Amino acid sequence: MALPSSGQITLDQMHVEVGGSTGTLVTINDADIRGLIGKSAGVQMAFDEWYGASARVAVNLTLSSNTNNYNIYSNRGGSYSAGKTDVTLTINSGVTVGYYKHWNICFRYWKWLDIRRYYFYYK
Repeated sequence: MALPSSGQITLDQMHVEVGGSTGTLVTINDADIRGLIGKSAGVQMAFDEWYGASARVAVNLTLSSNTNNYNIYSNRGGSYSAGKTDVTLTINSGVTVGYYKHWNICFRYWKWLDIRRYYFYYK
């Protein structure tokens, strides 16, 4: 869940966003906290730079032509991060997704693709 896009942001909210436990020790210069906004150690930062920041990664995939045995893992892109990725697969109108053999599935993601949320949209 992303940090608020306006109003007050607390260091504790930032800590929870990066996977820390609420109420535990954290500093603004911790690597994971800085990583939310892509800052290096010791640089000047302002709390409003964190508005809307998220530790989650969004991967958007679109199928615009007919396909068989679509492999989500192979098409996930370079931004994939294990356990922190939301995948949205949009299938355009008129597109057919199928499989070649009865034991196959239409969508493959392999067991090592650690995605916590899947969203499938059919236009």
